[in-house]
Amino acid sequence: MKVFVSHSTLDQAIAAAMKMLLIATFGQENIELVFSSDEDGGGIPAGKDWLKWIKDNIKDADLTLVLVTPKSVVSPWVMWEGGVATGVALGTNKDQGVVPIVFSVQNDKIPSPFNAVQLVRGDEKGIAKLLQDIRQIYIQQGMPFPPIDASIEAYAPRFLEIVKSVIAESAEPILSTIPSLFDAGMLSGYWVSCYDFGTKCHADIAHIIATSPRNMRISNNPPNPRTEGHDAQPYCNVIEAEVVNRHLVGHWKNVTDTRYFGTVHLAVRPSDNNMIGHYTSFDNDVKVGGGPWRWTRLDPKTMHNVDLETIKLRSPREIRKSIMDQLNSGERLSLNLIAESPQ
Repeated sequence: MKVFVSHSTLDQAIAAAMKMLLIATFGQENIELVFSSDEDGGGIPAGKDWLKWIKDNIKDADLTLVLVTPKSVVSPWVMWEGGVATGVALGTNKDQGVVPIVFSVQNDKIPSPFNAVQLVRGDEKGIAKLLQDIRQIYIQQGMPFPPIDASIEAYAPRFLEIVKSVIAESAEPILSTIPSLFDAGMLSGYWVSCYDFGTKCHADIAHIIATSPRNMRISNNPPNPRTEGHDAQPYCNVIEAEVVNRHLVGHWKNVTDTRYFGTVHLAVRPSDNNMIGHYTSFDNDVKVGGGPWRWTRLDPKTMHNVDLETIKLRSPREIRKSIMDQLNSGERLSLNLIAESPQ
């Protein structure tokens, strides 16, 4: 039997898992499964007319399985392939034709024409039914295939584990449903930041680089940060964050000692020159710490022709005082207020 799998390239791992499941259940010699992104030699050959390849394989297939996932429902090509397969099935009077397999998509989100045909849910019960239905096709074609209950019990759980993992990885981030009220590029540039940990204080110059309209990456060296009690090895952090409403929400990691990590949540003040919030931190395996984190934008005019590698910051407590004073004024902070020697 030849089976064609219509899928989004983002669901390649599910298509590959389906191939392994069917071969394990029915045997390499009894089934041929074809899908366009197959990396084991069954995909579209280099230089081949991909449109003709897809049409030919759908036409030759005894059965077409359409993987309906949160990613494929917005893919026009999957809808097109499914439409072609439906047309071929009608034109050749194939009884089985097209079987949509639905993974983590609600009924009202299933697009036409798949919402009008008998579909299979991509769960334990649905996959078992699909495999039993394929066995019945063999029997109807005059091949008395033996019972497959043991194979279903052995191989279906692993297939469903792979599907669950792929769907989880491709899910939209939960905060993506909350709009960002400004472009991340508005915060690009140099900032002075300061936070307390226990009775000590840390201060640095943080460089924000927008990586998309919503996302950013932040590093705090050069110059070398100042961390009380850690003069020889101050905390060098990297932060990945996104703009959510008027907030920055993200994660930080200490790249000096990779054991330490945590989260960050900052509110951007109306002037866009200040951010105030908190961080959480890794204190030990069973304890979470945290504290306030304050940020003030550096005035770029005071940084003209300055080599940050040569800058030595003032003490963390001096910098914290300068930040607190500047938070009240809403103005940008001058470099000479936080550096012992500007260059």
